[in-house]
Amino acid sequence: MNQFGRLIVILTFVNLGILAFSFFSKKEEYSIQPESNKNNEMYLLQKISYNNALLDDGVYVRTKNWKRSDPILVLRFSFRNCEQCKVSALFEMEKVSKSMNHGQFKVLGSFMNEKDFLVFKQNEKRFSFPIENVPENIFGLANEQSAAYPFFFVLFPDGTARHVFIPMKEDVERTRRYLEIIRQKYFIQDNPESK
Repeated sequence: MNQFGRLIVILTFVNLGILAFSFFSKKEEYSIQPESNKNNEMYLLQKISYNNALLDDGVYVRTKNWKRSDPILVLRFSFRNCEQCKVSALFEMEKVSKSMNHGQFKVLGSFMNEKDFLVFKQNEKRFSFPIENVPENIFGLANEQSAAYPFFFVLFPDGTARHVFIPMKEDVERTRRYLEIIRQKYFIQDNPESK
């Protein structure tokens, strides 16, 4: 019995050691490491924006001003956005704009001053659409106030902004899918929702 008792004690400690090791290794897996905070934030932002942007038919935000007769796709960016994020969004807008009328979309940027806007326009002549300089909080949207990333949305005739979408330069395919869904849903003449 003495040897049997020792065997049980040894097996118990071995099992406890294995359990503790697996618990702590999983805990480290899920903890946020300081150097990866930015990647984790981008992943969460991407996940939230994917769920809300592509599936948000009931979600809308009333904007200031800008009432129109037809819905339009808007790309909104700021001088404070990361340069690669801005350029990536502009390139994707360029691609989708070729299959849309110029009245169906707007590209609106906010710059520190008029000179910066003119320099930007001079450097970005490769885009075939006009880019307008507007005040930073023209629509009163939360994404304008944070100005962390450029974003797309559809502006409706009643002044509401729907389908807010933050494109990620790391996931261009998702941006293309979003733009194609929006184009087909609102800007193809055969679709009753495009009216």
